[in-house]
Amino acid sequence: LDKAIAIVKSISLFGKEYDFEFDLQTEDKVFCSEVVLKGYLPGKDMAGINFNYSVEKKMYVENVLKRPGLPVINIVRKMYDENVRGLRAAQFDFVGFLKGNSKTKTAEFKNEEDLFKTLKKPKWSFME
Repeated sequence: LDKAIAIVKSISLFGKEYDFEFDLQTEDKVFCSEVVLKGYLPGKDMAGINFNYSVEKKMYVENVLKRPGLPVINIVRKMYDENVRGLRAAQFDFVGFLKGNSKTKTAEFKNEEDLFKTLKKPKWSFME
């Protein structure tokens, strides 16, 4: 039921402007990983997912442009910490990884191992 509720909550964000300031505290704009975060926020109707909002602990939410933010790579890092390293109970299941190729302008489905390899790339490598 949590997944269904998260999908409904995420779809409710459809149509909002893209938040180029990556500000989790605004309600009128959203950025890509914010849709996941807000969709899975714990509430009275669902257990949700704990993204650990501790910037001080430097876990998954971190300062981006001097504001709390959730970079996409940190969602992957959380999944790796739970599903591979076993640091806590896993809250994500691998569904798919679509890896793009900017040179050929194509994408192909990859496996979970390939997804976790992205953790070894430099933080801003997606801009290559």
